[in-house]
Amino acid sequence: MKNRLPSIPVQTRFTSTPVTRRPIQALATAILLATPLHAASISWSGGEGDYNDTANWTGGVLPGGGDTAIVSNGGTVWLTDGRTVGSLSVPEGSFGVTPGQSLTNSGAFTIGQQSGGLGKFDLDNGQLVASGAMTVGTAGGSGLFTFYNGFINRSGAGATIIGEGNGSNGEFVQFSGFIMCMTSWQIGSGTGATGIYDFTGQSAANAHDWFIVGGEGASGTFKISGNGSFSKLPTMPGTHVAIGRGNGSTGAIEQTGGYFVNRERDTYLGESGTATATWTLSGSNSIATLATLVMGHADSASATFVHNGGTLSASRIVKGDSTGTAAMIFNGGTLTARSNDADFISGLDSVTIEDGGVIIDTTPELNSGFTQLDIGFAVDLLDGGGGLTKRGVGSLTYEGTGFYTGTTVVEGGTLYIDGELTDSDVTVAAGGTLAGAGTIGGSVTAQGTIAPGHGVGTLTVEEDVSVSGTLAIELTAADGDLLAVTGDLNVEGATLLIELPDGPPLTEPYIIASYGTRSGGDFAGIEGGDGYTIDYAYEGNKIAVTPGVSPYATWASAFDWENEGDELAEADPDSDGFANALEFFLDGDPLVAGPPPGEPSGSVSGDRFLFVFERNAGASSVEPVIEYGTSLDLPLVAADGEDGVTITTEESPGGQVWTVSFPMPPGGKLFARLKVEL
Repeated sequence: MKNRLPSIPVQTRFTSTPVTRRPIQALATAILLATPLHAASISWSGGEGDYNDTANWTGGVLPGGGDTAIVSNGGTVWLTDGRTVGSLSVPEGSFGVTPGQSLTNSGAFTIGQQSGGLGKFDLDNGQLVASGAMTVGTAGGSGLFTFYNGFINRSGAGATIIGEGNGSNGEFVQFSGFIMCMTSWQIGSGTGATGIYDFTGQSAANAHDWFIVGGEGASGTFKISGNGSFSKLPTMPGTHVAIGRGNGSTGAIEQTGGYFVNRERDTYLGESGTATATWTLSGSNSIATLATLVMGHADSASATFVHNGGTLSASRIVKGDSTGTAAMIFNGGTLTARSNDADFISGLDSVTIEDGGVIIDTTPELNSGFTQLDIGFAVDLLDGGGGLTKRGVGSLTYEGTGFYTGTTVVEGGTLYIDGELTDSDVTVAAGGTLAGAGTIGGSVTAQGTIAPGHGVGTLTVEEDVSVSGTLAIELTAADGDLLAVTGDLNVEGATLLIELPDGPPLTEPYIIASYGTRSGGDFAGIEGGDGYTIDYAYEGNKIAVTPGVSPYATWASAFDWENEGDELAEADPDSDGFANALEFFLDGDPLVAGPPPGEPSGSVSGDRFLFVFERNAGASSVEPVIEYGTSLDLPLVAADGEDGVTITTEESPGGQVWTVSFPMPPGGKLFARLKVEL
């Protein structure tokens, strides 16, 4: 059988200590048994051969369930039939489980524990059940475990350690298959040790207990590639993921593909001591899904996250209490949030946007329960040549200082700039909104929406602004939004959307934009600003919403209203059943009870019903609505020339007399009502 194990060149030396045991004869059955009288250490004495060939073992006895099987002579063992051993020790040599076979190991499982030697273990489409301590590379030796398919079940007492102790090197390569690890899992443990876990292909693994990469002075590296999925599950209370733990430790995750999932527990990048930890995420198919990512948790531990590609999805990204540095570098890829958080990124010593830029996506995860996400952060964004793209529904609020020089793009949702972008041009796509009360040092080009303020406020742009989408302005009784442009402002083809306050009409001009120069034409349309005009050169270099004096406002200003709200069109301060709108329309006095002069009246003339009222001259711009029907539901609206209805008007000294003539229905009963809408 060909040995497919990767090789690590080392100096090779070994010793062999044979162990001989005597078989006993059971007289009652006359069968020769290979069962030892007591547990023993049995060494491999062959070269490359079959585990089940007794000639390959010292004393001619196969190791059993209570024995320790030892391969220390540089030989190669192939397990071609399922076996149970007490412990397995491969200081120097190779042990392989062939396809379809299983090994049950109830005691210690140690590969590569001879100083200067190399021990190997190969599991190819088989099964390993190990319930004791499991170590690959210890005591100054080198160990290599390769796993091609099948299942590994780690449980019981003792940790799972890849690379333990000074001068030791351990490597675990998983090309495929599934691992269930119920014990503490450590990649590199102890001063001077090196551990590597290479997780690739279609692999899968679940870590239920501690998962530590680079602990207690060791160097640990977790390499993730391919399309597999590694998950830390919350099975064991108080456990988490630690990358870099203890003085002198270095921990690294190098992820170029696949999934790293730790949704329920925090991930500590640089947990304690003087540890140095790095996580490099790259490759378009790489996804890291985390709860809180804590960078620099305690002591003087340092952490660096380099985001070159793929997707980092986290509930929060924060620095812990460490006096070391916590740095994040964006150079491609997407950052997504898993929940609403106004402090999504906080406390980091530096965040840099390199040439590849960063996409921040506020689209919720499937089945997350969120329809949109609203997040924010205030850390400064340092310049490395790249820019920032806001994508997805929901909002991102930025309150720091962005020194980056690449373009800021709003593809979807809302980007609030409540801090400052010192030198970034901003592009707003058709589905995006730029808002906020901060300062933009570059230019703004918007096919989407610009909505100054976070609430009501001023958005300042120090260079040119061109809006072909929408300029959304909110006005209150006391204040209003303002787009303050130092450079040139062009609103030609844009829509001005005005949100007016509740209550009486505005009476003073509101400045909605200021500019250094203005090019192009006027707004293409205005929404929500009926009764108001736009002054494009108010005070010379401002755009103002100027309230026209509405007929109703002119009428209402002539009265001395006693209570707040009495002046509203729907109010009836004299309680005579005629609201102010009707009093205005019919030339009444809203403070004196009684019907107004133009009150409607009805009469029958032959086969017609005549409904007559007089419109006040000051209300000539208001079109009345006459509802009618044979019941008080009044389901119909009168229109001249329809259904036998005629409407005539006649000028009068006080305004205009309206006569609405209806044909009398069978039964001779008809109801009509005047309705005034301002």
